[in-house]
Amino acid sequence: MRQQGVEHDARLRPDVRQRLYNYIFSNPGATFKNINGVMGLNEGTLRYHLKYLEKTGKVVSKVEANNRCYYTFESKRLAHETGISRSLISFLRGCSGKYSWR
Repeated sequence: MRQQGVEHDARLRPDVRQRLYNYIFSNPGATFKNINGVMGLNEGTLRYHLKYLEKTGKVVSKVEANNRCYYTFESKRLAHETGISRSLISFLRGCSGKYSWR
């Protein structure tokens, strides 16, 4: 049975790339160290496959607090939308009583 939201794509072969993609999709913001601990690949192999996934547009990475964090495009978009939602909720809570909703 397929996991909902997890993309299955021929460009993700060999299976190690599919496993990497699935892990990053399920764990947005995972660091190289996190991924390596779970995947159990040697560092050179993992770097190669992560770079391949980035080059083909399947994952994106961003340096956060001196760590490179990996996201799938979809998980990065959802994280961004969640951040906007949290910011909006915080703003609205701070405005209670100042504005009328009618």
